[in-house]
Amino acid sequence: MRFGFLSSCLAMCALSAGAGEASPRLLNAALPEYGARVALELPPDVRRNAETPPENAFDGNVHSRCVLEGAPYTFVVELLDKLPIEKLSFSASDYDKEEAAKEIVVELDDGTKLEQTLELKRPEKRKPAWQDLAIGKEVRSFKITVKSHHPGEVKWGGLGEVAVWTTADLSAKLALPGHDPAAPAYVDIPSYEQAARPEKVHMPPKAEPGQHPCLLLTPEELKQLKEKISTSERAKEAYEALKARGEEAYAHKVEFPDPKGPGAQLKDRGDPLAKQHDLLSKYAGGLGVAYALLGEKKYAEKAKEIVLGYAGLYEQYPVHKGVNRSDTSKVMAQRLSEAMWLIPQLVAFDCIHETLSEEERARIENGLIRPCLTMIHLKDPKALAAELDKSKPDWRSATPPRPAKPTVVGNWTNFYNLATIMGGAVLGDKDLVDLAVWDTKKNLQAGIGEDGMWGEGTIGYQMFALQALTAVLEVAARQGVDLWGFEDCRIKLPFDAVFRYAYPDGTCAGINDSGRARLDDWQAMIYDYAWLRYRDPAYAYLVNVAPRQLVISPSVYYPTVVYDKLPEPEKIQYPSTVFKTLGYAILRDPETFVLMDYGRHGGPHGHFDKLNLIVYAAGDELGGEPSMHRYEDPKHHEWTVQTVAHNTMIVDGRSQMACDGKLLCFHDAGPVKLMRGEAAGAYPGVLLDRTAVFTGDALVDLYRGASAREHDWAVTYRYRGAIGGRR
Repeated sequence: MRFGFLSSCLAMCALSAGAGEASPRLLNAALPEYGARVALELPPDVRRNAETPPENAFDGNVHSRCVLEGAPYTFVVELLDKLPIEKLSFSASDYDKEEAAKEIVVELDDGTKLEQTLELKRPEKRKPAWQDLAIGKEVRSFKITVKSHHPGEVKWGGLGEVAVWTTADLSAKLALPGHDPAAPAYVDIPSYEQAARPEKVHMPPKAEPGQHPCLLLTPEELKQLKEKISTSERAKEAYEALKARGEEAYAHKVEFPDPKGPGAQLKDRGDPLAKQHDLLSKYAGGLGVAYALLGEKKYAEKAKEIVLGYAGLYEQYPVHKGVNRSDTSKVMAQRLSEAMWLIPQLVAFDCIHETLSEEERARIENGLIRPCLTMIHLKDPKALAAELDKSKPDWRSATPPRPAKPTVVGNWTNFYNLATIMGGAVLGDKDLVDLAVWDTKKNLQAGIGEDGMWGEGTIGYQMFALQALTAVLEVAARQGVDLWGFEDCRIKLPFDAVFRYAYPDGTCAGINDSGRARLDDWQAMIYDYAWLRYRDPAYAYLVNVAPRQLVISPSVYYPTVVYDKLPEPEKIQYPSTVFKTLGYAILRDPETFVLMDYGRHGGPHGHFDKLNLIVYAAGDELGGEPSMHRYEDPKHHEWTVQTVAHNTMIVDGRSQMACDGKLLCFHDAGPVKLMRGEAAGAYPGVLLDRTAVFTGDALVDLYRGASAREHDWAVTYRYRGAIGGRR
């Protein structure tokens, strides 16, 4: 197939409009919607929390501050125009334990320097506690240097909020002539909401009280799996890998990191100490599974050594903060890692339960499982269950209310729930089981959109969330709770959505904080369980091509259980579609895929890439996303999330602001397919408007930018390989 790419991108002009007369009321010219730009200058010994950008101190919200460790540091502010500035106002954040700015110096662009010492005043009910500094001049840019802090209980903090008050009518300066944000849209997409309603859910057997194993296999299921892997040709590689891992773990000398320090994950989530903890945990889980399936008692003894060792040490590890400055933990430095570290040991505890004495079980329960779950929840989960008993007596059987509008649920909460329900199951603690079920119901309600996409907006996190959710549902099933059928089988939506989102070659576009994903690797092993519960023929292909695995590896705590080749339907052609929750519009045919990212920003994992266009044709991705870097890598914030790294428009050489766009038109008329989106909030006073028309062998891309003010405009395209075909 020949594939041409025609782009008309730079038909953009500044529309003339006079500035309106000054308004007597004061406006905060520092707000992003009024075109202010903020940068931060730091000396080498001052550190900023990467998740709190400098713009947070100028957004009108004393709760979303820029967190810094140390002083001095300097905010550099550039306003929309040279504006009459009456005064600057400063407020501390509403975090009482943090440090707050004390001595400041303001330097205006005419050389004027003003000094002020701020009192320690905290906002009440998130209302800024302003302290003013008179200006009375026309200003385009200025600097605010914070020389010192009021001390706090914690060693970080800074300016909570800054306002720049002007009498200028900024709304008039930024008006978009002729733009109607309420203009009607024409969006014609096929319905797939019935896809999550199978005729029957095929549930696994329930574990009897006190029976082990009870998490992902009952004793009868374990017996059946042993028979399968001993006779199936497809199981040979997984079986041999299990034996090899068992011997490797058995031969490993157990050495625990010293609780006296240093802590793990201080500067990198995968530092040597984190890897040491993680390896011991994975070995414990793998040894437990090896004992259960191979029957060699030496594996149980080695697993016991690790789990009992941690049971004696866990409480000694101090709570500490690491590279994730927003979280803390004990063994690791963030609770996601702590939960992922505990889960394999819970699998081990379940598998070797019969080999443990009552005294050993109690030591593991009270020295490891319960205190670790308390760390993960930041409170004793049994106390959380007791609070729910008082506030909502029917919570154990009730359905949580669905949120009024889409929300972003962190994938890590699914791992918290998996650790909690596994802990509850192996300890026979109904409170823990019920709490995890309740929280999982809330995640299924709020985390999954009606289009089946996980709200964080990345295929990587969709698959990551499903790893934990699948295991939660399987443990719940063996505890007698059907979450596979919850809310008309709501969990089936994200399993189905993956197929509608995938490229023709079975890979998936890595939008936002996600790399391009494969569907024939370890991530697809969860489809064993989706197929067993729903018997959807569409899942057979992934069950047949996904690896078979019995060992425990990162994010994979379950064995693959299907070893017979499943009958596959003829190739299914998925239609053009729109993922409304996330705002992805996709035009497609059997060989081509064109995606426009028009919708919401994407929460903490969103990139500044509104109306980004991703193209797959001629057997590969032609225009895709930038390479992913780990969050602690400066290149993540300096490149990966920025507009210039994507296939969209840049105005004045700056990245877009976080904003939501709108789909104006979407229609698939067979040979001709069309979609059009707009974004009016990516840049102050700028309208971005993109139309993509797919005609079978060509893609016509019409990108228009409009503003009442003059700007520099540019459109970027990131191509892989050579550009060929018609233009």
